[in-house]
Amino acid sequence: HGGVFTKAGYFECPTEIPEVYRHIRGEMVYFDRSGAPIVLEVGNPYSENNSGESFTLDSPTVGGELDAVLKDLDADSIEQCEWRCSDCLIPAAKEWIMQTMDFELTRKFADFLHDLERRETPVKYKALLQAADCSDLNTALRLGADLDSYEFFPMQSAPGHYGRDALYEIYGDETANALYPYMDCFKYGKDRMDAEHAKITDYGIIRRKDFEPIQAPEPD
Repeated sequence: HGGVFTKAGYFECPTEIPEVYRHIRGEMVYFDRSGAPIVLEVGNPYSENNSGESFTLDSPTVGGELDAVLKDLDADSIEQCEWRCSDCLIPAAKEWIMQTMDFELTRKFADFLHDLERRETPVKYKALLQAADCSDLNTALRLGADLDSYEFFPMQSAPGHYGRDALYEIYGDETANALYPYMDCFKYGKDRMDAEHAKITDYGIIRRKDFEPIQAPEPD
């Protein structure tokens, strides 16, 4: 249903979001963002022809976009410019990007997000970042590289859900239907979550496949 769990409760969009197309190339676009995983606003305050103008740069860059922006800004490299992250597929990462101010690391993160979107929705990754208390870009990349080691349950938002689904998984529908009215699924689910190191996030429940604690891998 495309729903999400938030701190205020569960939300589903009540109507279908219409698709909007550019007439030039027939591309589907977003309403208020370019659709790129990371969008930067780049300016060059040190240029002799500085007019205070900034240019939008999508990342990952396509073709000669970066060279075109640098030319417009009268700069030889991105290091001569000032830039900020104006949008990101992972909203929390905007702060991490601005903390590092490392263009190559930001581009590496954009490449990862681009590949992620082609494989699956980013909701599982958002849940993992929140469960691991991620607070910087390097940690986010290490967690992303290990994403396949996690199981994600977007329809579960409480220990009771976790316990109920475990009951049906273990005993099958017929026996679970008979046991369910007499079970304390909240306590059962909480005990299993503690044992399996599962965590509740705003997006659902996530755990490692090997039931080890959720934490960022150490740098190589």
